[in-house]
Amino acid sequence: MPIPHLPRVARRSGGFTLVELLISMTIGLVLIAALGIIMNRYETSKRRTATTSDLALNISYVAYDMDRQLRSAGSGFLQNTGALGCLINAAVNGTVILPRNGAFPAPFATVSTNVSAIPIMVYAGAGTGGSDIIQVMTASAGLSEAPMEVRLNSVGANSLQLNNTLGIRGGDLMLLTEPAPRPCMVVQAAAGYVGGAAPSVDFGGPYFSGAIGPNIVSYGTSGVTTNLVNLGNQSGNTPRFQLLGINAAQQLVGYDLLRLNNMPGNADQPVPLAEGVMNLRVRYGISSTMNGIVDSWAVPETGTYTVANMNASTAAAATAMQQIVAVRVAMLMRGDRIEDNTQVSPSSFTLFSSLPAGMQVTLPVSADEQKRNYKVVEFTVPIRNAVVASPSRTPPP
Repeated sequence: MPIPHLPRVARRSGGFTLVELLISMTIGLVLIAALGIIMNRYETSKRRTATTSDLALNISYVAYDMDRQLRSAGSGFLQNTGALGCLINAAVNGTVILPRNGAFPAPFATVSTNVSAIPIMVYAGAGTGGSDIIQVMTASAGLSEAPMEVRLNSVGANSLQLNNTLGIRGGDLMLLTEPAPRPCMVVQAAAGYVGGAAPSVDFGGPYFSGAIGPNIVSYGTSGVTTNLVNLGNQSGNTPRFQLLGINAAQQLVGYDLLRLNNMPGNADQPVPLAEGVMNLRVRYGISSTMNGIVDSWAVPETGTYTVANMNASTAAAATAMQQIVAVRVAMLMRGDRIEDNTQVSPSSFTLFSSLPAGMQVTLPVSADEQKRNYKVVEFTVPIRNAVVASPSRTPPP
């Protein structure tokens, strides 16, 4: 009996030919490759977006914190010409901390151990990688920023007399000053003291000790004006006498010269403030006529704005301090993510690109470091106390 043959169409519908399978596999491979490329680009974009977002948040915080600290520079003592540039003497629990015996901790080892009362001063190139170090001083008592005159021959080993003691309370840190070149001394109101009708201010506490007492009696006896400046309180609104710079780990760190806000458990160690700060540079905004308006920019450590000149406790030094009414800060910030085999950043960055060429700074970036994301941050901060106290300033109508 003959075997029946199925129609050709029926036989072909039972499977795929080799050509069809090859075509299908080719299409599948193309789709897989395309999907892989899309996913890779998506992941790369996501990483870069995350890096950029983290970098932007870090930049925002650093800019805010720097602005907050620098804007109020000189608060509390800028209007007291006797305090400007005076050499600060301070002791804690009987140990002299200013002038300092030995170098400051890294990255501030190059900073002068003789610290003067200067609203803001820059040690140009003295930090890690040639970065600048900023010294900024701000009081926070909030007592109208005006000095209080000390009565003649009223200074004793543990007290002095003022015309008005309202607003002073126990724990307040104060700066006792006389005209240059006399040094100034940090003293402290005794615990429990409350200012009022009585003219006497009693001293005590960790910032008033035997290291200060024997020297204080020489103030207020020579017929010159002796003033007391309230800086703030040890346990509340503390003053900020800070050094700001970059350490070897690319952290922006702050060191409190009065040791009020340093690392817990080690009051002589700087506090990290932000990560990924590769370099920090500063330019002074100068009001040469002292009318509160910036008419030029100056590089720190040039002209009359050197550390030596500003620490000189002279009338010229006080004038230089009053002429600095703003600072322009530039930082090179770096993200923490590394792109594999991809250089996402240029080989160099320029700081202060809008200023004349002599004030610009070019920072090279190595090939390996180009695999990270960088951003140049620049901002200008007015020194509002210097602006308001400018001798030639025209008050607004």
